[in-house]
Amino acid sequence: MQFIPLHDNVLIEKDRPAVEEKVSPGGLVLPKSTQKAPNTAKVVAVGPRVEGVKADDVVVVGDFSGTNVVVGDDEFIVVSLKDVLGIYK
Repeated sequence: MQFIPLHDNVLIEKDRPAVEEKVSPGGLVLPKSTQKAPNTAKVVAVGPRVEGVKADDVVVVGDFSGTNVVVGDDEFIVVSLKDVLGIYK
């Protein structure tokens, strides 16, 4: 199955590095769920009205932006171009 974003939407795959439990200097265990996930993502596909971003770019997106989409066994996020804050070069 193939997913093609429409209009000014961008299909991204969030970076998911291995997150480990951490221990604070005071000895408190900080579980994985409390640690902030990175806001970087790889662009998989772009809609026909998207300019400035292309597939394989690494972008920074807002914290709570986008809609989760499952394509086959893979999980992606569809965000509007206005939710893309910048591109890593």
